[in-house]
Amino acid sequence: MSTPYEILTNDVRLNALFDSVNYRLNELINFINKTTDINYSHGCHGRYHAMYVVNVTEHILRSLSYDEHTVELGKIAGLLHDIGNIYGRVDHARVGAIMCAEFFGKVDLTIEDWQIIQNAILEHSNGDNINSAVHAALLIADKIDMSKGRVVSVKRT
Repeated sequence: MSTPYEILTNDVRLNALFDSVNYRLNELINFINKTTDINYSHGCHGRYHAMYVVNVTEHILRSLSYDEHTVELGKIAGLLHDIGNIYGRVDHARVGAIMCAEFFGKVDLTIEDWQIIQNAILEHSNGDNINSAVHAALLIADKIDMSKGRVVSVKRT
């Protein structure tokens, strides 16, 4: 039997979001670069970054001896945390927390489970209101992904 995380990783709609999030975000960055004196480099907020965050979140929670259910919630939060980037970086965490509601009925989780996931996504950018291990692990995992493709620089021209 598939876990909720496995079900979501195979979801057609979610995979379509992953396929387009970097494209849409980089389109916006290109527009800003062409129309202002700011030069933003491109970053990765799609599938590669999401999977990195999933793996690190899982590692953190397992290392701290959290139960399998908490680990599963952490993996789902990691998977969904940046889907709001499809509409741009501004307020992407709030948008992503709203967008994840689309997936509520696709997996067998309680309302309380989804509240943990949504809160972790909502606050993953600024670290405010950390109220669960899932949120803390997601925040750390997201912030330590500084691979070459993730470093975003801003240069005034």
